[in-house]
Amino acid sequence: MSADVISALLVEDNPADVALLMKLLQHSEAKSWKITHTKRLKPALDHLHQIQFDVILLDLSLPDSQGLETVTQVQTAFPYLPIVVLTGLQDESFARQAVAQGAQDYLVKGQVSAELLLKSVSYAIERSHILKRLQESEHRFREVFNQTFQFMGLLSPVGVVLDINQPTREACGFQHEIILNQPIWEAPCWQSSEKSQFWLQEAVLRASQGETVRSELQAYTPKGNLWWFDVSIKPMRGENGCIALLIAEGRDISKLKRAEENIRRSLEKERELNQMKNSFISMVSHEFRNPISSISFGIDFLEDCDPPAEQKA
Repeated sequence: MSADVISALLVEDNPADVALLMKLLQHSEAKSWKITHTKRLKPALDHLHQIQFDVILLDLSLPDSQGLETVTQVQTAFPYLPIVVLTGLQDESFARQAVAQGAQDYLVKGQVSAELLLKSVSYAIERSHILKRLQESEHRFREVFNQTFQFMGLLSPVGVVLDINQPTREACGFQHEIILNQPIWEAPCWQSSEKSQFWLQEAVLRASQGETVRSELQAYTPKGNLWWFDVSIKPMRGENGCIALLIAEGRDISKLKRAEENIRRSLEKERELNQMKNSFISMVSHEFRNPISSISFGIDFLEDCDPPAEQKA
């Protein structure tokens, strides 16, 4: 549809209200309108399946649907379609509830001007586009959040767990409801390590002040096996510059730590072997040095005691 033309689906069973709305639309000079009208919800849904509309003007009191259920059915089938609710004075409270549940705006019949109608429709379309972009952006974030190989969690500035990604849910082995809405240091995997719990509390405090913190922490699996994690907590600022969220990331480094431990033990064993070798060489050298010294002393003694050749003659 052209940017200068608004394609609207009008769902209204009262002929007088239909005539009034059509008249108002004709006097709205800022935009051109393409109006499709139906008196019931079912044919309206059929139209929506066949034609793309910019907005739906929806009466809450139809022969085949009443109240908030009317809005719910449209939203369920077409979640991104802007909805402007039409209501009478006696149904204004229902209209406000409909907006709270996702309709973009409402108009009270008999109090609508051409200017107000255009403003409401334009607002509804723009707001719906913004919400769609936000939802698409959230969907992309959710895909990245759940597809990353690292363990990730979103925390409030005081360290309460708001969400965890799919790898974390699968790896932790606990019902994620136990972890959500609790301080991160109270998660079951940290309960056997007071050192890790203390670090997490300090890290949340520092991150809430704008610092990125990182360390290697011990945790325990539901079966009691030791885990090692490379953990970082980063602050995320909102539009006002204040810390809005903390992002906790963890990488399982248990294999690396076990490899480091094996290397350390090998080096320790090698040092022990070197010490044993040096001790053995020192001992052997000492044992050989003593008889050699005795023999050398004896030779020197005999040489000193042997008379000169002239005296022998």
